[in-house]
Amino acid sequence: MGSGRFAEGQRRRNLRARIVLDREYLGRMDYNLALLELSNANDRRVCGRWRKDQARDSQRRLETAAGMEKEATALEREAEQPENQPVAQELKCCAARIRAESKKLLAEDAEYKTEFETHARIMAEARSAFREFRSPARWQLPKLDCLSLLLSLDRLMVLPVRPVVGLWQKGMPELLRLYQQAREKALAYGVLYRNDDEISKRM
Repeated sequence: MGSGRFAEGQRRRNLRARIVLDREYLGRMDYNLALLELSNANDRRVCGRWRKDQARDSQRRLETAAGMEKEATALEREAEQPENQPVAQELKCCAARIRAESKKLLAEDAEYKTEFETHARIMAEARSAFREFRSPARWQLPKLDCLSLLLSLDRLMVLPVRPVVGLWQKGMPELLRLYQQAREKALAYGVLYRNDDEISKRM
């Protein structure tokens, strides 16, 4: 009887130790993502200002490109005039150079837009992944605290262990999957600022 009670007590202590360890790991995961979420929130504010600057710069580039296109068209028309035949080739070459610069400016504008959209998308995906993990983690952490406390107070060993194990394990595999997903998004987010190695070490 004594040995059986000792074995049961040892089993409960081991269970509580595993719950405490899981709580520690889960707490660290939540802490890591909480820091990244704060950084992400700040970046979103900066991105909002960047969006306005980008829109203003884009408008300026498009207007400049449109003006250059008009200038190139005007030069081509002048080259067609009979009185301008001696310099027609020179006018056409000048128009071609202006049109090439206009296309270059439009390509630059498209590149800036793509860069901004990619940045915003990666940032939004990371934020979503952080929240998908942290929302259920905020329920799991106090649950683990409560189970650990109940086991430590259960001196008479009347608390049913099997349901405790079920409660402890419930949701953990899904949380680990969500954390791995959040980690991948965090690394992609870190690449934007060239600190993905630091994030990888932390997570």
